[in-house]
Amino acid sequence: MPVVFWLQIPKTMQFDHTSGKIVSIDDADLYYETKGNPSNPILLLLHGGGGTIEDFNPVVEYLSRYVYLIGLDSRGHGRSSAGSEPLTYERLQHDVEIFISQARIGKVCILGFSDGGIVGYRIAIEKKVKIEHLITIGGTWSHEDVTSQKDLFEGFTVDRWKELMPRTFEIYADYFPDLDMETHLEKIKKMWLDISDSGYPDNKVGQIKCQTLVVRGDQDHMFSRQSAVRLCESINDSIFYNMPFAGHGVIQEQKQAFLDVFCTFLRLRKK
Repeated sequence: MPVVFWLQIPKTMQFDHTSGKIVSIDDADLYYETKGNPSNPILLLLHGGGGTIEDFNPVVEYLSRYVYLIGLDSRGHGRSSAGSEPLTYERLQHDVEIFISQARIGKVCILGFSDGGIVGYRIAIEKKVKIEHLITIGGTWSHEDVTSQKDLFEGFTVDRWKELMPRTFEIYADYFPDLDMETHLEKIKKMWLDISDSGYPDNKVGQIKCQTLVVRGDQDHMFSRQSAVRLCESINDSIFYNMPFAGHGVIQEQKQAFLDVFCTFLRLRKK
């Protein structure tokens, strides 16, 4: 059965992990929420590693005026179960492709933050989904990026995760109280460190044909300016925006500046 998104417009304009629905994909149950007018163009939001769709809340209310937002918790994150397969960017890519196919979405724009950007690159390369525009924030892509961050990834702990993303732990405690967070984090870290074909797209990014906006915070220690420039040089129809006075979390740190760039890229009317 197809997933039906457009029965009603939710009253709240923030993702809250209470007003959404569940869709089963292979052996995982994935959680999603929608905001805005279903007659508007669709923007699919893909969050970062260890995060949830609530990470987009600073811009949800504004963007929902112009686009129909679909926020999807990736498997093993938020209210989405992990399933039995290893977590890989390829697995997350397939989840999104199946989700879009089941929902009978003809064309879509994708906004991916960090890991969500990596998944977005992979979807754009594969071309099973008609992507009109791809926007990534802090989305690394190359094996060199992984190598440069290896110590950071390997040293990332549950305590550090909880310190950076306390809301994520609240959601896990509510919906997956028996989840072993140490074991779960190890699965996520393996995905971050994966340099096989199931991981980062690397030089395949040259196959991306959709219009692409690559956003990077100028102080982002996880995604170098040089890497971002090489990425955009590899994608023919791409624009690079290096956001001043921001680190990895551009949306949280420079909300209005991001919205200005985003709306200009998609040619959205601003109010």
